[in-house]
Amino acid sequence: IQSAVRRKLAWAEAKKRSEAPIVCIQAFFRGVATRRAYNTLSSNAVLIQTAWRTCSSRKHYLHAKLNKLRLESAVKIQARLRTHIATRNYSATRVRIVAIQSLVRTNAARKHTNNIRSAKTALQKYFAAVDAVT
Repeated sequence: IQSAVRRKLAWAEAKKRSEAPIVCIQAFFRGVATRRAYNTLSSNAVLIQTAWRTCSSRKHYLHAKLNKLRLESAVKIQARLRTHIATRNYSATRVRIVAIQSLVRTNAARKHTNNIRSAKTALQKYFAAVDAVT
């Protein structure tokens, strides 16, 4: 019995020794296949992340560009509006100034005319008095 058990154990040990290199080679190739699959997945994940970041970056860039365009448009509209308001105020002020100048010149002309009339009247009275004496 002991010899049968020893034979069985020796056979198992021999089988183990003969299969050990095979198991080692299989483990090596399984490791190679696993690493290859991992590297493929990793590179695919990097490609997806790159594409996502590119898309996100482009989206943010276009959004910023659109905001900048809106801001520039708003600034131009505000400048035009301020110009329009300033021009309108200038025109209204100019009309008022011209009206005031017209009133002042009319008043000055009226005073000048009244002075001439009073001088004329005074001269007429003087010459009438001189004519009456002679």
